[in-house]
Amino acid sequence: MPFALIGAGALAATGFQPLALWPCTLAALALLIDRIEHARSARHAALSGWLFGMGYFTLGNNWIATAFTYQAQMPAWLGWIAVVLLAIYLAVFPALA
Repeated sequence: MPFALIGAGALAATGFQPLALWPCTLAALALLIDRIEHARSARHAALSGWLFGMGYFTLGNNWIATAFTYQAQMPAWLGWIAVVLLAIYLAVFPALA
């Protein structure tokens, strides 16, 4: 189930521009709410929110990796590390919610 929550988070990010697939965001949030409702404990509910946030922020902030490609002195792969590290941090907020 962890991959489903990460995928649902990524699917939720497609609701914004440039894709604007807002029904996908609603469906992904419905899945998250269902997983939280059926969580065995508060810890599992927080983990569900964190996994969802990881998928959401990784796809939603992928533009940061592109920005790294325009820096002459910085390797492009460093941008993807920055995206994942930022997503790990930002996913704390859906976990707390």
